[in-house]
Amino acid sequence: MFRKLFKFFFYLSVITIIIGAAAAYIGYRYYTRDLPDFRDNISSYKPKLINQFYTSEGYLLAEFYSENRRLVPFTDIPKHVVDAFVAVEDRRYYEHEGLDYQGIFAALVENIRERKIKRGGSTITQQVTKNIVLSPEKSFSRKIKEAILAYRIEKNLSKQEILYLYLNHIYLGDGAYGVEAASKNYFGIPARDISIAQAAVLAGLPKRPERYNPRKNLQRALERQKTVLRILKTTGYITDDQFEQASNEEIVLVPKKNINNNLSPFFVEYVRRYLEYTYGTASYLEGGYKVFTSMDTDLSLKAQWAVRRGVLNLEKRRGRKEIVRTIYKNSIDSYINAHQEASIEKNKIYEAVVVNVNKLKDSSFSIASVNIGKNTGIIKYVVPKQIDKKIKELPFKYSNQYSPISGYDQIDILSKALKTGDVINIKV
Repeated sequence: MFRKLFKFFFYLSVITIIIGAAAAYIGYRYYTRDLPDFRDNISSYKPKLINQFYTSEGYLLAEFYSENRRLVPFTDIPKHVVDAFVAVEDRRYYEHEGLDYQGIFAALVENIRERKIKRGGSTITQQVTKNIVLSPEKSFSRKIKEAILAYRIEKNLSKQEILYLYLNHIYLGDGAYGVEAASKNYFGIPARDISIAQAAVLAGLPKRPERYNPRKNLQRALERQKTVLRILKTTGYITDDQFEQASNEEIVLVPKKNINNNLSPFFVEYVRRYLEYTYGTASYLEGGYKVFTSMDTDLSLKAQWAVRRGVLNLEKRRGRKEIVRTIYKNSIDSYINAHQEASIEKNKIYEAVVVNVNKLKDSSFSIASVNIGKNTGIIKYVVPKQIDKKIKELPFKYSNQYSPISGYDQIDILSKALKTGDVINIKV
């Protein structure tokens, strides 16, 4: 009886194994039938880079890009930067062959316990596969393809080569892709010069780049940094002393620079369009061009100053668009009486006194009432709300004395430029 029972279960096990193997083979063939050749994407790896425009003297004039990425050799990335990303994103990276089964099981258990997707099981190799070889769609079939390709990539590339792809391609918030662009964006230095504390800030970003973006919420980014440092300590990547030093290091972010507020925006735009037209939009968007133009910085500055002086001289000849003088409020009536005009002629410049400045109710208009002798008129000022929201770098400005450096105040209402008693030139 026992022998018959044993025989039954033995054959059942064999049949189950055969059916399982056949199903696995059929599934493998099904999911690999249209699998892309990863070698095409990896061997000719050419991510989107920055287009840089220079003057004839080598001065960086402007940068244009669809992705802010600066490709850097793996040898230029410090060990503590690599360690920080490996410890947080894939601590068994050097042990597995593309798939971390232990990590997948641990993530599954945690997600079931928390009753939500709290932790992912993707390895660094899987992330490279997803970001470079496959499309970003989320589906069961894509996940299967990702696992197969990750295994194949591990068999064809070294761990360093995979890390090179990962650290240059990963999105790290604030429009920065890769550790080099992120280091310069946040800290103003190349990746090879950042400290353990700064590396921990960057390593905390891949999970949720914009949530932990230090420019948006520095406190939240620092809390995430402390988590990364604790992981580095418990996994043995840093010592207790290094942990204390990094924890106490102040994180200072550099101001975000926009070098495209440049000397010759029209010239730069002309060159940019020429580049796109000559090499095609697709090639232009891929980036990586270094364009050395014929522009001479010194001559360009002199030309712009000459134009500004010419405009100022023109205003002086035709009437300055600024306050001539200011009189006391109780002297306004006598001023008006003393400057009677028999008639007002068009296209002629007159001195007018501001008698009132206010903002209309329920409107974006602000007006100033002015008098030319006994003749009354108004000056309108429209606050361009939509433009002001979109173009923060171009506020409306006013100064009673021309100065390219100082003396300007942002105007969002006419009363900041004019007050009762101001005498101004007006062309009727």
